[in-house]
Amino acid sequence: MVRAGLAGLGKMGISHCSILNAHPGVDLVAVCDTSKLVLNASAKLTSFRRYTSFQQMIGECDLDCVVVATPTKLHASMVAHALNQGADYVLLLNDDAVVAANAIAVLMATAISHPRAGFLGPKILSLEDPNQILSAGGRLKPNGQIQHLGMGALVSKENKLVSE
Repeated sequence: MVRAGLAGLGKMGISHCSILNAHPGVDLVAVCDTSKLVLNASAKLTSFRRYTSFQQMIGECDLDCVVVATPTKLHASMVAHALNQGADYVLLLNDDAVVAANAIAVLMATAISHPRAGFLGPKILSLEDPNQILSAGGRLKPNGQIQHLGMGALVSKENKLVSE
């Protein structure tokens, strides 16, 4: 069982909690948000430990996986802190991301079957046109630049893979 924590309850926090709770291999043990109002509201629906400090949540909860669904400007420092404190997995989400119900299961299975992978990412589809891919991953070039894959391509109806 993977012990998970969620940072950022924001607009999509309830959805992220539901998706994590639905995964049979995930135990969502803690949530973190800077808004006490949001945390207090979540207390009525869940039994997770609640934190206003990301560092405190990471330090006290012995997490294997951290889902970071906060404003983008906070991502780098939060990811570095989670990994430095022993998290095996970090999932970065924009705070308004809509996550498919099976996304976490697929990403975790892929991570387990490819232990040497430095990072994995889901296929990101347009909300306006779910047949259009916004991103299907990337490659890290030797010069440090990221090459985005699949941008603007269409999802194949036969196999849901990128069509060129």
